[in-house]
Amino acid sequence: MKRIFLTLLLFSTVSIFSQTQKKEYLLNENGEVTNLETFKAKLSEGYIYGVIESDTAFVAKLVLREETGTLQPEQVKEVREALSGLTGTTIAENQTLIIHFFAKPNKYFEGGCIENYVTDAAYNRFIKKNPKYARFNITAKGFVYDSKKVFEDKEGVINKYFMYGLVCGNFMIILPDGRFYRMMGEYIQKNIPDKLAELENE
Repeated sequence: MKRIFLTLLLFSTVSIFSQTQKKEYLLNENGEVTNLETFKAKLSEGYIYGVIESDTAFVAKLVLREETGTLQPEQVKEVREALSGLTGTTIAENQTLIIHFFAKPNKYFEGGCIENYVTDAAYNRFIKKNPKYARFNITAKGFVYDSKKVFEDKEGVINKYFMYGLVCGNFMIILPDGRFYRMMGEYIQKNIPDKLAELENE
């Protein structure tokens, strides 16, 4: 079988799997199996890919780098209740949620950037000065990070909104009315205040 992920490695310079006997699958943005050429072409059309590893396979799926939309009221409630339960924080209904989500690293990914995001002093000051925003640092189920400012998504509720998220950061803004903006993959945190203002003025 052709080592499709090794080909992706050469194409994207992202180190994924170097030695593995597991099956490998490529999925398009709709979750359908696709071929390498089609998969690669999408990477220049606003898509990136995330990888999920199981006991028997690696699955890479295309996801939009940036996405906007509107959550249903029950979804907003689900997210608020999950975040409140994980962090012990009371969240007002008029607060905008900012979720920083970090996927679980594995032996093919070394290091990470979670600490850079969590300890960003300028960004932390911005959040502190603006109580209309509720900011959360969440890791995927099974990823326990040694920080009192980072919380594990023990029930996998938040993960549903970041499926195939990348190890080095993803974030999502959810406004009180359910409108959202999500960026998958590494991001520039200092740009988030401008994105918040943009969303609020739409």
